[in-house]
Amino acid sequence: MKFVLPVAPMPVSQARPAPRPQPGKRLKVGLLHNGKPNGDAIIQSVFDALAVRGIAADSVSHSKPQAGEPLTAAMLEELKHCDLVVTALAN
Repeated sequence: MKFVLPVAPMPVSQARPAPRPQPGKRLKVGLLHNGKPNGDAIIQSVFDALAVRGIAADSVSHSKPQAGEPLTAAMLEELKHCDLVVTALAN
């Protein structure tokens, strides 16, 4: 798994689409609520839509206490084992 820090833009020549899962594979989805009001509702609705379509099999859910705080090392460790992570900004 590769993590990219958003400190500088990646040259377009280096950008590649994320690999697609095998057809029929159900994904482990990370849900990261950043602490903003209503963000959890948006994230849950995305997960529900994935589950209804048979895409999501399981989820790992974490909530940051405040939007401006970074993830804890324990949160990051658990989320990095997910096939994808959904987060949202909301008010």
